[in-house]
Amino acid sequence: MTKEIRKAYSNQTRSWDGNPGPNYWQNSANYTINARFDPDCVKIYGKETIIYHNNSPDTLKNFIRFMLKQNMYKKGAMRDFPISETNLTDGVLIHFVIFENDTINHENLKFQATGMQLHFDSTQFIIPNSATKIEIEWSLKMPYQFEIRTGRLNDSAFFIGYWFPQIVVYDDISGWDNAFHTGIQETYNDVSNFDVHLEVPGEYLVWATGDLQNREEIYNEEFIAKVEESKQTDDVIQLISKDDLKKNNILKQSSSHIWHFKAEKVIDFAFAVSNNSIWDATSVVTDSIRNSRTWINVVYHPDTTGYKNNCRNSKTIHSLFFN
Repeated sequence: MTKEIRKAYSNQTRSWDGNPGPNYWQNSANYTINARFDPDCVKIYGKETIIYHNNSPDTLKNFIRFMLKQNMYKKGAMRDFPISETNLTDGVLIHFVIFENDTINHENLKFQATGMQLHFDSTQFIIPNSATKIEIEWSLKMPYQFEIRTGRLNDSAFFIGYWFPQIVVYDDISGWDNAFHTGIQETYNDVSNFDVHLEVPGEYLVWATGDLQNREEIYNEEFIAKVEESKQTDDVIQLISKDDLKKNNILKQSSSHIWHFKAEKVIDFAFAVSNNSIWDATSVVTDSIRNSRTWINVVYHPDTTGYKNNCRNSKTIHSLFFN
């Protein structure tokens, strides 16, 4: 048994039966993000305000750690596999950081691999049971082609993951998590809340973590009715067909749209963007007592045949394993 685990048992943050101990805690954050995605050059420009909740019994001194996962694609970075030369980037560019209303000098940002340490004044502390405000403006170029979990899928579709500066986990075992993201491993994140505005060109649709807040500003009324129908039926409804793509009758006409999503108590936020994808949807009863349903969606390229039955297959899998 490591000394860290033994200490956790002694502090009663962990218990021998695997349940959280009586003194267990987790830190969390509220992320408010405003970002713009440019599909032509696969770039993101963003500003975020983070309210970080130190729920630990510890006073955090001197620095706070961030993960910049897209720095895995930076030239010369550590990674678990070779990547194509076209996917090499300059990494995440930090334009400014404000810590509790004080602008942080760039020399107080220490970068190593996919990690960034924000060093603040020695007279400042993040005390237990407090909330700290941090503001960051950044930009980055995503992988030109899909590499692993993120990037361009084809000329008209993109999956965007690991795209914003995210506070590293501080826990009862090791304190700050010092592991870097090198590609293969999954990541360790706090459970947090997200309020995200994403601006994309007007012909693109966005699918993202959480719930869309402003669909009336973006979708046509007829399309919203189809969406609502798909949430209450056992049938698979094709929300967007090849004909719909030709007619261009899904979105309200605009040079750009700002999509507003909210997600509560999740560990990350990702999104997909496309202007040429088929969209199938259905629902399945996941709680027969309350008659509550889970919405199932599949989005795919019109020339792809492998996904056409995925909505129905998902319902079959649910019936086999959950009923």
